[in-house]
Amino acid sequence: MSKYKIIKGGEKYKIHIVDEFGIPNIELMFYFKAIENSYSPKTVQTYLRELLAFVNWAETDVIAIRQGWSFMGDNLQVRELVSYFLKTRLKCSLQVRNDKLGFEVQTVKTTSLAPKKSLNHLLAALTSFYRVMKKANFYKYENPMIGDNAKALIQAERNKRIGDFKKVLGRAPMPAASGVDNFQNQRMSASYFRINGRADWRPTIIGDPLLQQSVFAAGESWGWSIREFALVHILFDTGCRVHEACEITIGDWQHSGFGREIKAINKGSFGVRTKTLYLSDRTVKVLRKYVDTERCLVDRYRWKLKDLMSMPPSIAYETPLFITSINTKFSEDYFRSHFWSPALLKAGIKLRIHQVRHWYVTMAIKNLKDISKSEDELEKNKYMLRLLMSWKSDMFSVYDHSIQFADLPNFANQLHNTIEGKIKTENLISKKMEELGLEENESEMTMMLNEMLWSN
Repeated sequence: MSKYKIIKGGEKYKIHIVDEFGIPNIELMFYFKAIENSYSPKTVQTYLRELLAFVNWAETDVIAIRQGWSFMGDNLQVRELVSYFLKTRLKCSLQVRNDKLGFEVQTVKTTSLAPKKSLNHLLAALTSFYRVMKKANFYKYENPMIGDNAKALIQAERNKRIGDFKKVLGRAPMPAASGVDNFQNQRMSASYFRINGRADWRPTIIGDPLLQQSVFAAGESWGWSIREFALVHILFDTGCRVHEACEITIGDWQHSGFGREIKAINKGSFGVRTKTLYLSDRTVKVLRKYVDTERCLVDRYRWKLKDLMSMPPSIAYETPLFITSINTKFSEDYFRSHFWSPALLKAGIKLRIHQVRHWYVTMAIKNLKDISKSEDELEKNKYMLRLLMSWKSDMFSVYDHSIQFADLPNFANQLHNTIEGKIKTENLISKKMEELGLEENESEMTMMLNEMLWSN
């Protein structure tokens, strides 16, 4: 049996997936070409790594060969193969059960050899592979990673819920984003393999108004430069992801005259600037100071802000805003390893960078009522926050985008002012939320947060 590896390709094919004799595998090569421009480079790399590990095991495992299991076999073969791989190679325990809609699924319990993130990657890669193979007629069976008749049962359940709604009110439900009807399309998985406990995940809710100051104090104690403070200011101001902040270019900020607006990538946008980050005046000052005092010292041309104003856009959009001492892009991993983690560890703060995003959303939702004068305005502001965070929703088309986006800078400024005001007030009272008697409001805030983060 063959064992495949990836080798560097040429202009037409960036890579080749070949066996020990250098012969390409048609299915694997076709899959690579199919996803090359559909997923981000990092996702393509991850999916190929997981897929090759599985295929190479399937092609060489003695038991799998003896059983006649093939990764291109029928549904039963592939499911047996995946189950055996999970049990023997990754030491997972599996349990067969029926989904609430009636189709058979297998729940997979994570292990130290197969943490949830790794299992997610493997199962997603296999689901993607068989979907591509089925569509291209390389695979003549149904996708083995999808439960038998699952999609039809899910659609039937959705149709039933809509039908029940129509019987009561005599019309179809309005889009969820409208806020008119309390009707949500439930997310129902069609996956055959389910990671145990996956559906119980909830975003971390962080409600300490003093968190930002604690992080800055930790950074100052560790010795952060203006660059690190500027980057973290952006995270706390906008709730963007850290890799989105690290990807900011001079051109992304230049378009606003180096003011309060910065263009940025979004999750799944493949490098396209699909959203705008709105900064506070304080953060703009820190960023400008960074450019004029630190960045210019390591910039190849020693350019300051006044020089960057006239930089041609074609060059500006290729020039990173945050750079290292050797004039290379300041990466997410480098920031996390050398600045964020050691600073917070020394200060005794257990906080992952992504939790800053949850902090921002939590603080924003807590303060939505303060900037909303009526229930209608509250609903509008909840929708505005969805736009501000660039959460995806199929319901946005029912709104006039031009009007909504024109209000976003003012809305973001209101949030900045309100959150900063609450932080100042908190400083005068106490660092502990319990002493403010906020427990009564916590359940309402949590429900709003779950609605905002779970609706997409």
